[in-house]
Amino acid sequence: MGSDLCWIQDPRVAYLEEEEDHMTYFMFYDVICYGGHTSNQHQIAFATNLNPLNQTSWNQSFKTIPGIDSMNSQNPAVLFRTAKNGLSQHYLFYGAINVAGTRSIEYLTSNDSYEWQGDKEVLMSERNNTK
Repeated sequence: MGSDLCWIQDPRVAYLEEEEDHMTYFMFYDVICYGGHTSNQHQIAFATNLNPLNQTSWNQSFKTIPGIDSMNSQNPAVLFRTAKNGLSQHYLFYGAINVAGTRSIEYLTSNDSYEWQGDKEVLMSERNNTK
């Protein structure tokens, strides 16, 4: 990212039981960069690990998720498909602010929990609460 000043924040950890004795932990977080080529970018990224307390084994590829407006998206949260919840796919929710300044909660979907796709879908938008 060149001469940008970047940091990560707001980690959220969830696990996915892929087999009876095998769980993969996912950490979703914000990557925020200022200056250089990326003036005021907010990106959502994730890392994976088989042991969440082993700090040296996190896959820290800073894999950012395409399909998300990188200027104003943050605070990711994931809901994985399981046999108990009956969902047909995984969901990644995040907060967004559009160019008009309207805030919303949007989401992407995934079949494998690593590749997130689809057009961003708006789950909720802020309302103008005038009386």
